[in-house]
Amino acid sequence: MDRASARASHLPQLDGLRFVAFLLVFIHNAPFLEKNRLWSALHNHGWIGVDLFFCLSAYLLTNILVDEVNINGKINIKNFYFRRILRIWPLYFLYIALALWLSIKQTGWDRLPFHLAGLFTFSFNIFFIVLFPKAIVLLVHLWSISYESQFYFVIPWVIQIIKPLSRKTTWIILGFFIIVFSMIRVLFVYFSVDYPAIYVLPVTRFEPLLFGIMLGLGILDRLFEKIPNSLLYILLIAALFALSHLPNIYENDWGQIAIYPVSGWIALIILALTVRKQKGVLQTVLAFSPIRNLGRISYGLYMFHLVGISTTNKLLSTINIYEGSSPSRIIMLVSFSLILTILMALISFNYFERFFLSAKDKYKTVSSKVI
Repeated sequence: MDRASARASHLPQLDGLRFVAFLLVFIHNAPFLEKNRLWSALHNHGWIGVDLFFCLSAYLLTNILVDEVNINGKINIKNFYFRRILRIWPLYFLYIALALWLSIKQTGWDRLPFHLAGLFTFSFNIFFIVLFPKAIVLLVHLWSISYESQFYFVIPWVIQIIKPLSRKTTWIILGFFIIVFSMIRVLFVYFSVDYPAIYVLPVTRFEPLLFGIMLGLGILDRLFEKIPNSLLYILLIAALFALSHLPNIYENDWGQIAIYPVSGWIALIILALTVRKQKGVLQTVLAFSPIRNLGRISYGLYMFHLVGISTTNKLLSTINIYEGSSPSRIIMLVSFSLILTILMALISFNYFERFFLSAKDKYKTVSSKVI
């Protein structure tokens, strides 16, 4: 794996990976087509797309911050926060306004203050534990923005502390946190803490972030350099098989101890295959222009996909082309939902997000790519 070349220029396959991560989440939240085994498997476990997003984000941010320390000797934390704010906040708050406008007539005002308290303090993942399953539908996926924002808050400080340390010391520190966070998850399971507590907290769903940091720091380079692509694909298939046979995230079961590490491992292997110097089929597919271009608007796709699904569902219910949950209706619903989501994301990216993305440039501290 060539981290230097990964930092020096933008890897187009990373955009493709973003689209794959979104597509998994979309299928997970789309209607269930039980007669199709592949769709059923993707629907039940599409939440791993969120782990892919988390792992990729941790990897890229760690890479950028390590570059900054190497070049400038320290991290400009103020500029880092400004870049994150300009990337996340504008569309985030615009979407909240849109979702509330579409939802308020149906949901009423009773739970709105509780929602807004979590959304505006970027602690919605914590509030979501209490709100579930009565959270406003069009807002439920925003727990992940709070999760990532909490990560953004600490990551520059973490990198600034551990970057000068030896590899051995870094492993000891990261190992300590893995043990502590794993014990917290064990306690959650032991005391039968209901879903979605483990699912939405960084201290219990920590693997994708820590694995992404490890990959970004380069401390896994020696390991992955010794493993050929073929073996990584075998390990990936084995991990996917294990995931499909473990209790799912909704089940209060001791399998929760294993499912999150396995999902984190899947995200790590996929990311390692995507960024490594040794070229493979996955990189070629992810760098394919249509997939790559859709990945560039993945933030908008993720934000708007529940609106796309909800709006299409209401439209089909109004015109009453197909009944209930027939396969034909589900296929049409999924197809039109995806098209509508892409259109909304394209409009958002080209006529709204671009302004704020260009404003990020003056806060760049190194010449490498900034996400």
